[in-house]
Amino acid sequence: MRVQEAIDNAVAGGYQANGSEGVRVEEALLDTAFWQALGQTLGWKETCDMRGAPPEWACGEWLFYWNRFIDHLVAGKDPAAFFASLPSPRLATLKV
Repeated sequence: MRVQEAIDNAVAGGYQANGSEGVRVEEALLDTAFWQALGQTLGWKETCDMRGAPPEWACGEWLFYWNRFIDHLVAGKDPAAFFASLPSPRLATLKV
């Protein structure tokens, strides 16, 4: 998946950019709402199993990918390489 495809998928999943200029890539990629919307389109799980954790620690699969993305950037890698490793939304809709 390309970065622009990820942004398009997040918008399809309900992501709304702040401002009238459309989606600013740098801001969107660090916005948790972007990752939640992207997960909606890609069919990521809404919750994760954290037995015994307080309710405020609830998480979704989007949080896993968002943290991986931040680690990817900290390692000096570019966003394009990260998104190239994500599954296509077409694969997410082919569940049998």
